[in-house]
Amino acid sequence: MFAWVALHLIRMLQLDTFLQKAIPAGREQVPWDVSSLILIIARLLNPSSELYIAEQWYPKMALSDLLGVLANQVDGSRNWATLSAGCYLLRTNVSGWSDEELWKACIQLTEAEAAFRSVTIAFSNAQRLR
Repeated sequence: MFAWVALHLIRMLQLDTFLQKAIPAGREQVPWDVSSLILIIARLLNPSSELYIAEQWYPKMALSDLLGVLANQVDGSRNWATLSAGCYLLRTNVSGWSDEELWKACIQLTEAEAAFRSVTIAFSNAQRLR
């Protein structure tokens, strides 16, 4: 239920469309824009590592039906940051953007994630009060 709500909010805000345009498809099994959606939803609902998301969280969710990505297609080791100690690399195949534009997009996505997280926490707290 919560995954559907998060995906619905993402679609209302057209974040999925933005990601499709900003991250062109390559030859990967699961497109990066879809992987990004999975990580955004997972971190909104259950903040954790990418490895945990792939191995524990995603297989239990209905996202495979909603996004068309099977649990065995979600690879927690796909991003080297999963195995590093808090180090992250901003990597993109978007061409034609300046460093400032890329950084601005990254910050906007981070702020959107934080906004979703605060809404999720508020909703979770409201549910507990019932």
